[in-house]
Amino acid sequence: MTSPFADMALLWLIAEILVATIVGALALLFLHAYYLDREEDSSRKFLTPVGRLLPAVLEGALNKSVVDTEGNMLGSVRDLTWSSDGEPALVIVDEDSHSSFLLPFSAEYKTGDVVLIGSKQKLIPAPSDFPSGTKLLLALPKRFQIALFIDFGRSITGQEKENLRSLAENTGLLASAEASCKSRWWWRRLHSLRLLNVLCAGETVGLSLLSDKNPLVRAQAAEWATDHPEPDVIRRLLELLGDPESLCRFYVQDSLLRMGTIVVDHLVEYLNTHSGREVEDALKVCVGVPSPQFLDPALSLMKHENPAVRVLAAELLRSVGGDQAVEALRKLLKDINAEVRATAASALGRLHYWPASSELGGMLGDSDWHVRRNAGYALRAVGPPGILVLRQSMNSKNEVAAEMARAALEFSDITTRMSSHELD
Repeated sequence: MTSPFADMALLWLIAEILVATIVGALALLFLHAYYLDREEDSSRKFLTPVGRLLPAVLEGALNKSVVDTEGNMLGSVRDLTWSSDGEPALVIVDEDSHSSFLLPFSAEYKTGDVVLIGSKQKLIPAPSDFPSGTKLLLALPKRFQIALFIDFGRSITGQEKENLRSLAENTGLLASAEASCKSRWWWRRLHSLRLLNVLCAGETVGLSLLSDKNPLVRAQAAEWATDHPEPDVIRRLLELLGDPESLCRFYVQDSLLRMGTIVVDHLVEYLNTHSGREVEDALKVCVGVPSPQFLDPALSLMKHENPAVRVLAAELLRSVGGDQAVEALRKLLKDINAEVRATAASALGRLHYWPASSELGGMLGDSDWHVRRNAGYALRAVGPPGILVLRQSMNSKNEVAAEMARAALEFSDITTRMSSHELD
């Protein structure tokens, strides 16, 4: 049996160890934060001047020959720097005379196959200790480089983006970003993937990040997929329609819509093999890229047990159109769910399907206000046959139907409103 003093000594030792561990952890956190602040302060002062150099990179001036209007070769652009007054400038090296010159951005020059300037008088002798813009860019921490490239990359297209991508590739930033996409830290994966997305790169890592455990990374990967509409990518995107995070599902739908008709075959296969909640999101995409191929899946899903799916099936039938579609919509006018009936009525109105005027007229007395409203608007939209039904309904013994008929007739410019999708 141990003495009370031994027990107290043991407890005291454990307490000292715990305190030392906590103090050590707090000290490490403080030092880490201090280091990051110092690094950020020292790096941020270079962000603006380095960022001012990038337009010359986007123009493709680096490594191009410099000639004047008379065709004289003056050298080639080897670097970027700043003049004595802080103005961004091209560094031009003349190999023959082994001399360097600066061409300020403010000087009039044109960048094409070569950098064309008016005369050699525009060049300023370069000091021996001029700062190298590309070296300063490489000296920035990777997260600052990524932020700088993302900011510029979002606002440019075409050849300028290709030049920016080439710079990122030549400086090793692309390779570093692809390596960071495998980091254990989700925020590093996210920021690196954003850069790859902006520069239309990341073919080797983007697909795997669609299965990332973090929803923000998966959402960013879905955006990346927009520019990579390969079959494997599309199939993986469709699997994400069942993602538990609404943010991911939104980005997936947006990417599929941006891909356009290339996803139609995959969507048809998906609708034929799925029946859960994810079908709703797939139908929303189908409505945005209408195709006759969606007719059979829509006809099948109009009998789905979920009213939300039947509503979207009605929307899809409207976007597809055709005899089979309008006959299916007429059946949905008798659906037990009010939202489905209202959507079917609105769809027939937008299709200007006047043969359904009699059925729409009968819906003016429906127990649901949205159904009555959409039926009235649809009758107004189908033209003279619908107008006739509305006028006859004004004398109906059903006061609710008569009131809705009057409201629909008094509503001006209904066709314009229906074409702008203001109906539910």
